[in-house]
Amino acid sequence: MKRLLENFKSFINEENDNSNMVIAIFGPTGTGKTTIKKYFVQKGWREIKSHTTRPERTEELAEDPKQGEYKYYRDPQEFDDLHSRGEMFNVRGYYGHKYGTLAEEFSMPGKSVMMTDLDSVRGLRQVSGMGLGNISESATKDVHFIFCKPQRETVERALRTRGKDSEERVDMLPEEIESHMIKVRQLKTDPDFGPRIHEVVCLPKDLDENKIPDQIVNLEKKLSLIARNSG
Repeated sequence: MKRLLENFKSFINEENDNSNMVIAIFGPTGTGKTTIKKYFVQKGWREIKSHTTRPERTEELAEDPKQGEYKYYRDPQEFDDLHSRGEMFNVRGYYGHKYGTLAEEFSMPGKSVMMTDLDSVRGLRQVSGMGLGNISESATKDVHFIFCKPQRETVERALRTRGKDSEERVDMLPEEIESHMIKVRQLKTDPDFGPRIHEVVCLPKDLDENKIPDQIVNLEKKLSLIARNSG
């Protein structure tokens, strides 16, 4: 009976949930962003996928070559056409490839989660309280950020499991981590950003997804409550 009541309460909360929040997860490569995103999706957050011109990694291969588990894979010309028509938001370059998000994703109601990079944080914050491209001004979002704080050993181990450019990336790792930490410290001093940045420790690549750390479990509950109350 107790479990039935809990399930019914959960159902009622979901039916009446007018949440309108976006969670953007960022941090260096190999810090656990994908694991955290998957957990939020399991808890009912809608995933906003990135679009990219880079080829799929081995671990991302899917039956549909256009849509992997993590991203939509676009031909460079197709990507540029979407961008030129104003349909692609938050476009940035990273190691020779382009990344972006369809603007229409931000007009959908409910609570959503996505992965992004540090340089896109300020642009994503602008989604809250303003019109964007073909987005209605009334379709505003309460945007919060999860920063995956890097630990060199964990990130280095993750990088070494990837492609041929991994050794070059490992050599640049200290500089990349230091750059992230400096910029995040600057963001946290900004009154518009500080309360919206939630810092978590780096997650190992081989983490059992059925054993999510308490800090992630509690953070999801906290953000779900904020989303519900701000809806």
